[in-house]
Amino acid sequence: MKQKLVSEKLQRLAIPGRGEFVNGGGGLPLIKITTPWSAAEIYLHGAHVAGFQKNGEPPLLWMSAASQFAADKPIRGGVSVRLQMPENAGGTNAIRGKVEFIVTVNDKLTMELKVANTAAEPLSFEECLHTYFTVGDINDISVTGLKGMAFLDKVGGTFHKVEADDAIRFSAETDRVYLDTTGAVEIHDAKLGRKIRVEKSDSASTVLWNPWVAKSKAMSDFGDEEFHRMVCVESGNVGQNKITLASGKTSALKVVLHSQTF
Repeated sequence: MKQKLVSEKLQRLAIPGRGEFVNGGGGLPLIKITTPWSAAEIYLHGAHVAGFQKNGEPPLLWMSAASQFAADKPIRGGVSVRLQMPENAGGTNAIRGKVEFIVTVNDKLTMELKVANTAAEPLSFEECLHTYFTVGDINDISVTGLKGMAFLDKVGGTFHKVEADDAIRFSAETDRVYLDTTGAVEIHDAKLGRKIRVEKSDSASTVLWNPWVAKSKAMSDFGDEEFHRMVCVESGNVGQNKITLASGKTSALKVVLHSQTF
């Protein structure tokens, strides 16, 4: 009965012809957005952007067919929002500040994560927009824009390295945290004939991730062969790039996703 009342309340907030509230996977509340250029889906569970697709193009965002849509579990794929707050923030249920996640849908997808410190003392935190992209085949893509950048290679330990390649390709499990990176990154997809451009501001970290074979099989919410069709390019501020806000100050991590077919 409670879920039905929430659903009825959300329906009254819908914008006719542009946005509607429906029951998504597992009955979780889902916003479906339609524009003249694209369509998007956003779950209220975790403020999770589950889909974005330009007219005439394959989906930009990837979702796992094995994702578990449940109130006590994260959704695998799309763009998930996670914050790692310090212990002195008052525990897992208390945040000393205001957090807003703003999503704009048109011919591109724009996401902005704003954090305001409303406490008297400084607030330190890490943030990242974990973005899963659809690709034709992980073996036929490359990522550019990171040459010369220092990164932490987290596969088999944590190793400090410097990126030597103009175009990064994938042939094994990849989990890299590029530090002090503020520029745009591009995904070049030969099989889908598409280029995805990830532009960002107020972000100094970029994460590349693909689980490959063994890790895919070890995850219950990730199909054994799904690593072929996805890659994560995540924008945020982590590790040495974490944010420290003075009292009354605000940070605004912004990511704009463009796509172009060729």
